Amino acid sequence: MNNVFIQQGINPIDQPDLLGLILKTTDIELGNRHTGFIVLKQNQELNIAHLCGKDYRFEGYKDTYVYTWIHELDESISVPLMARLKNLSLKKTIEVEYSPIYSGNGILDDNNGQYIPDPNFPTEGLTCATFVILMLENFGVHLIDRNSWEITEEDTVWFERMLSDCFFLFQDHFLEKLRNDKGKYPRFRPEQVVAAGCLYDEDPISFDQANKASEEVLRQLACYGC
Repeated sequence: MNNVFIQQGINPIDQPDLLGLILKTTDIELGNRHTGFIVLKQNQELNIAHLCGKDYRFEGYKDTYVYTWIHELDESISVPLMARLKNLSLKKTIEVEYSPIYSGNGILDDNNGQYIPDPNFPTEGLTCATFVILMLENFGVHLIDRNSWEITEEDTVWFERMLSDCFFLFQDHFLEKLRNDKGKYPRFRPEQVVAAGCLYDEDPISFDQANKASEEVLRQLACYGC
């Protein structure tokens, strides 16, 4: 897949404004990886913007991450999106539950940093990957076709292990609700979101496309040792 390409390090870029996605492995055994945005504004230093649980971080790029640029974003989209990512840095935390369940209908209020979930999805929250999806969709960029996303056995196993190993992230009542929702909703993996960013050309990327391309993303990620 020649159009799937990730890179590492600070490389000279001859464009003034670029937006892309970062990726690194956080837990090989659990199959956990982390994603967010990478920002290049007017040929200045690279910054990354990402949600880590409830913590929102806007900081300098480190080469522990690889990244890919989303080349098909018009400046009328990328520039205000970058500005929103920067403005959100005034909020050190975001009032949101960590949850892989994502409806696409929740709202992030920049003024108070509160995520307001869809009331029809009581266990909805955000992960690093769905934060990326949400921010792009807020600017009319439908990176993925959410309706095509599949519930896989592998992700159901991941869901169980995540609840078991990371139970401390959740309040007891929310944890119990999450357990009841096991196997009901798809998981959006960071590597699938990054793969979709590699492939994006104005049309949403399907599950099959992103999942297949994510295999190449992970192959390249392993070569970088990230």
